Amino acid sequence: MYKIEYRSAVLRDLEEATTYLCNELQALTAANRLLDGLDTLAQNLSEQPYMFRAYGSVLTLSDTYRIAPIDSYILFYTVDEAKQTVSFCRLFYNRRDFDNLLP
Repeated sequence: MYKIEYRSAVLRDLEEATTYLCNELQALTAANRLLDGLDTLAQNLSEQPYMFRAYGSVLTLSDTYRIAPIDSYILFYTVDEAKQTVSFCRLFYNRRDFDNLLP
């Protein structure tokens, strides 16, 4: 099994998304679905880290991002074979311009 690592940027993204869903939209159910979806995804990716496709839009990335859908959001993650680690990197609303948001 692979270890799951949450980078600081994804934790900020998650906080912003849940705060927006709860406070601005009053959508507590949607916020809970997002959190539950992330937990389920972590369990699945710890066993099958390559279950989602690579993100091929940005060719200059130093890491190869893979993308996984969670409701209306997209999780960007990397797989480190040497460390047997899946790193959750960023979480964006699915209609954002990812190319301009990724490093």
